[in-house]
Parts: sequence; structure tokens; C-alpha cells
Amino acid sequence: MYHSEYRMPGYGTRSQWPDPTFLIHAQDARAMGIRDGDWCWIETPRGRIRQRAKLEHGIVRGSVQVQPSWWFPELPAEEPWSQGVFESNGNVLTDDSIESLDPMGGQWVARGLLCKVYPCLYPRDRSDVVSPVVDYVESNEEGFFQKAYTDLDLGKIKK
Repeated sequence: MYHSEYRMPGYGTRSQWPDPTFLIHAQDARAMGIRDGDWCWIETPRGRIRQRAKLEHGIVRGSVQVQPSWWFPELPAEEPWSQGVFESNGNVLTDDSIESLDPMGGQWVARGLLCKVYPCLYPRDRSDVVSPVVDYVESNEEGFFQKAYTDLDLGKIKK
């Protein structure tokens, strides 16, 4: 149980925390277009993982805290799944090369890594604003909504 990071199915822990989460300051998240619970990419030169954002005010601005050792024991063990060990595991982000090891303790740096964080979904692809159909129909842009309106012959329908 300890070595599984408390993520074994059937023990109730995965039902409480079904997804890997990372902490980010609410103001930083707002500036990046990230909402609470959004799946986000966390990327370093070593690799990229995805975890769900948890917006906080108690974390230092400009930093994130990712969960290490995340894996998905419910996925198949064979390749390419490998029980999801490379999907959301914070250890993927660290540099484990011999050159980067601490000469005194032989450990690699697991804190203070520079990273890039961004939502898996492009923020402009979603909106909290509800726009009436007429805004799309009367626009001069030839886009998806204008084409759908024309194809459906909605201009002939009377109210």
C-alpha cells in the first residue's frame, strides 16, 4: 500500500482522489486560462505529464506543486500503457542523468524545476459567455456557424 502511493483500487483512496492533481495559485491560473479541475500539461525539457489543476491561494505565486509517482494500476501492464506510469508521474519531469546528480548524496534535483504549464484545451475554445445564434449568423465571417445556418436553411424558418 505504501509503495503504491495509496492508489490501489479497492481501498477507497482512488475514489477520493481519482485523478492526479497539481497545485497552482489562483491568480497564476487565471492569467493562463486555467480553471479549477482542468487537465493541464506540465512540461520540462525532460518530459511532459498531465494532471488536473487545483487552484489555491496558499501556494507561492509563480510556482506549481505536482504529485510524484502517479500511476494507473487499472491500465494494462504491457506496452504502450505500462500502467500509465509515464502519463501523470511528476518524476518524468526530473533530469536523472549522471551529470545532474548531487555529488554529495547521489540524488537528482526533484525540487525547484523550471516548467511550463498550460491547459490541455486551448482556452479560447471554450467560453462562459452565451451568445445568441443571430450573432453568428449576422457576422461577416464565413465560419462553421454561418455554414451550418446556410446548410440547414434556417433563414426560411419563421418565428
